[in-house]
Amino acid sequence: MLTTLGSRLRHLRRIKGDRQADVARLCGVPRLTVSDWERNKAEPTTGNLVTIIEHYGAAYRWLMTGQGEVTLPGPDHPTLPMDREKVIREVMRNHQGATREEIEAMLNEAGL
Repeated sequence: MLTTLGSRLRHLRRIKGDRQADVARLCGVPRLTVSDWERNKAEPTTGNLVTIIEHYGAAYRWLMTGQGEVTLPGPDHPTLPMDREKVIREVMRNHQGATREEIEAMLNEAGL
């Protein structure tokens, strides 16, 4: 059952056939960090979440809450770029402790 952020991250990675090392390279973190995310011992930064969402074409709401649909790209459906303002609103809604400026800085750091 996909009841935690870690289990949903692992689910996305396995569906695409990626290894933890692939996700680590994508996010610029050690492989053990990805393992910690998947075992719910740590959480990805907002920038890493955005990178994962864009790479896997996942719905932010599903990834964070398990609610709604998982949107995965197929071979004929490349991942579409996410609207920056929509990402900011979603992150602010789910991470109420972060300011808009902090979220924008994280997105800039992630190259978005």
